[in-house]
Amino acid sequence: MERWLRILSRIDYYHYPVIGAAGLAYTVAFHEPGVHRIGVGAVQFDAFYATVVAFAALLLLSLADSYDPDDYRVDPPDSDE
Repeated sequence: MERWLRILSRIDYYHYPVIGAAGLAYTVAFHEPGVHRIGVGAVQFDAFYATVVAFAALLLLSLADSYDPDDYRVDPPDSDE
C-alpha cells in the first residue's frame, strides 16, 4: 500500500507541469493572436497572450518547486547500503 501511495503522490505532483506544457503547446498550435480581444473598462488585452502567460507561469512555477515526501507523509524509498 505504501508503494502505491508513493506513486500516486508523485503523479499528483507531476500533473501541474504536464498541464502547463500541454496547455501552452495547445494554445500556440491551435490559436492565433489578435482574434479574441477582451476589454475591462479602458484596458484591453488579447486572450491569446493572457493564456500563454498563464500556462507559462504554471509551467515555470511547477518546475521550480521540489518534491518532498514528508509533505505527503510518505517515507522515502529504502536504499540498499
